[in-house]
Amino acid sequence: MVSKNYFYVVLIIFIFLISFISVLVLEPTNSIHIYYGLIIIFLGIIPVLINFVDKKESNLIPLMPLSGLFYSVAFGLPTFSSKIDYFDGVDEIVLIEALKLTVLGLIFLNIGFYLFRNFYSKGTSFIFLNDVPIGRQIWIGWIIFLIYQLFTIFPFLRALPSIGQMYTLLDYISFGILFSLGLDNKLSKLHFIFLLLVILYTLLIKVLIGSLAPTFFLLVFLGIIYWYKKGKVPWAFIITGSIVVIGLNPVKSYYRDFIANFGDEFQQLTYLEKADIFYESIQIFYDGDILNSLSMDRSTANRSSHLPAFAKVINLSPKTVPFYYGETYKTLFTSFVPRIIWPGKPVSQVGQDFGHRYQFLHHQDELTAFNVPWLIEFYANFGKAGVILGMFAVGLLFRFLVVKLSAPMNQNIPFILGITITFNLFYAESNFALMAGGLLTKYIACLGLLWLLTANYTWKSKIDI
Repeated sequence: MVSKNYFYVVLIIFIFLISFISVLVLEPTNSIHIYYGLIIIFLGIIPVLINFVDKKESNLIPLMPLSGLFYSVAFGLPTFSSKIDYFDGVDEIVLIEALKLTVLGLIFLNIGFYLFRNFYSKGTSFIFLNDVPIGRQIWIGWIIFLIYQLFTIFPFLRALPSIGQMYTLLDYISFGILFSLGLDNKLSKLHFIFLLLVILYTLLIKVLIGSLAPTFFLLVFLGIIYWYKKGKVPWAFIITGSIVVIGLNPVKSYYRDFIANFGDEFQQLTYLEKADIFYESIQIFYDGDILNSLSMDRSTANRSSHLPAFAKVINLSPKTVPFYYGETYKTLFTSFVPRIIWPGKPVSQVGQDFGHRYQFLHHQDELTAFNVPWLIEFYANFGKAGVILGMFAVGLLFRFLVVKLSAPMNQNIPFILGITITFNLFYAESNFALMAGGLLTKYIACLGLLWLLTANYTWKSKIDI
């Protein structure tokens, strides 16, 4: 296994060096951009390489490798594409500054994460989650899935203070527990097939909502479990995820146009009717020529790239738009208080304010929230110093979380819980306070639910002792 891992590392480094040398020899247009793009990609995959060869790191939740891949795709790959649309006023100097700051940010992200790898002591899993019988784990998985379905069917449940925020975690915990047991051959063949059908059904429902991100994230989540359990590259998940992002993302706008035309009546349609509309959207976009349609598409490249937004923020701040000086992080200090205790707790409006402040949104748009990636937010608050200190702090935070929440694979429920709680942090596309602020309350809420579902077993164990 070790030799195979080293083979992957050597292969990745070899491809990187060939790419770098090719740019040096061929000297294409904007080669300086590509140089920086290659450096960003390499800095992003360093955690992946370390995860391959370092046993200690490979046993931890892969938050840092996933985060590195996010920055490689969102800030490195755009330098290779001619389809990226940059905003007015962004010149060569500003774009190079954005690339330099991205490189600097990734360097300090890696330093913060790896410099303190021995600083935190290993956390211990909650005892009541360990060694729960397989049969009980199966029931727990399906009960949580039923709770998830209730939240889906009755939207008012998602609006309940503190409780509603668990909605986005329930399907991960449910499928994670059951899928992990299936990979360990703890489910019957028929049961495992049924689970896969339920997962497929859930993925399709997520697509029909009109947003592909939840579908993609669930595939990545299941792929991580497969990787850890089987020790193999999850090609099926990678290929399916690529189809979702590359093949269906351009279709999404057509589908959303249909949704807009239906208005409130769209929610009354059956899933079969929605599927028929989505299929019609596919036909409209591809129009019988798949390759030509994909080659003409610019939406996927621009949707996945945050480099243009970063360059625009650098261009406007601070000479035109003043720095926030920490204003976007105010709700971080109140996020740990459950809304059920503090009903009037301030609601973050960073997405709206940021979008208007930097003219990403129309001045009359009061509904859309513009995603504010962490790297860009750090600069919008404190400039270059914000990028350095902010990314370094994120590295420290990631190290703390993976050390405290990682659990051995044989402790199935803690293993899945740790991945679930930290998973979305790798996709640092929304403002920091919104994504990181609710971690503690979500973790406590999940522990409370799991305690209720394992309580009878725990009490019995105590009685037996």
